[in-house]
Amino acid sequence: MTHFIFVVVATLAMLPGIPLVFTPLPATLYMLLVALGFGFADGFLHLTSGELWILVGMFLLTIVIDQLSGIMGARYGGASAKSMLAGITGMLLGTFLLPPLGGMIGLFAGVALVEYLNHKNHVRALKAATGSFLGMLAGKLINAGVSLIFVILFIIFALT
Repeated sequence: MTHFIFVVVATLAMLPGIPLVFTPLPATLYMLLVALGFGFADGFLHLTSGELWILVGMFLLTIVIDQLSGIMGARYGGASAKSMLAGITGMLLGTFLLPPLGGMIGLFAGVALVEYLNHKNHVRALKAATGSFLGMLAGKLINAGVSLIFVILFIIFALT
């Protein structure tokens, strides 16, 4: 019974990580740390190293999705390599200067500005910047799903 309560507490501690994927905070890292804390407290009786590596893999997957989604969207929207580099720079600056949505704003602004300066075409610039925004948003939605699966797998692993 005590083990079950411990699993419930750890699961409840993880749940805020799902909506946190929409912020620049390291949501899945937080969830992984909760799982590790559970493992250490439980002596890794119910969370094996193999299961833990699966959770680590999911954490790494969310990082890859976060880093690539906006850029892939910009590319799909027709952004040039210079615009994508400006978008990455804008995303990094925006993340630190305007949390929690600054990364998305910076990506959009960086792509739009450089695309417009290079081509003097506001329609093209808006299309590329919108692609970057939609790509990043799609990545956040995918990461929310991955985070939900993370919690479900944690429950399965911890209860077996």
